Amino acid sequence: MLPQYYSCPHEYIVRERDLFHEGASWGCSERDFQFLKKTIATYGERVKWRHRCDVVLFNGRFVYWQIGGIINRTDKRSMDNGGRPSAKVLKEMRERFWPTAADRRRYAEEGERCLTCQAACDYRGD
Repeated sequence: MLPQYYSCPHEYIVRERDLFHEGASWGCSERDFQFLKKTIATYGERVKWRHRCDVVLFNGRFVYWQIGGIINRTDKRSMDNGGRPSAKVLKEMRERFWPTAADRRRYAEEGERCLTCQAACDYRGD
C-alpha cells in the first residue's frame, strides 16, 4: 500500500487493471477489490469527515472507504474531531503510515503483498 497525505496519513490500493505501474505492490486483484467494495457498501456507515461525507467501514483499529477505483485505509482515530485528530494522534499516525526509506526498501525486497488484499483473502479463507 502506498502512504498518502501529510495532514491525514493513509494507505490505498488500486485495482490491478487501473495501475499506472504494472505489478506494483499496491495493486489489488479485481476479485479482492470487489469483495472489499461490497463489504464497505454493505456494512459501512455514512460519516462526515472534514468537508466529505463517505460510507466508511470501521474494522478494529482501521477505517476503510472507497473512492472510484481506490480503496483507502487509515487509523480510525482519523475520524476524531470531525477529521482533525490531535497533534499526538496525528504524529502516531504518521509514524505508522509514513515508513522510513529503510522500510520502503525492505517492503520492495520482500515483495510484500497489499495488506488489505491479504486481509480479504484471510477473511475468506483463501
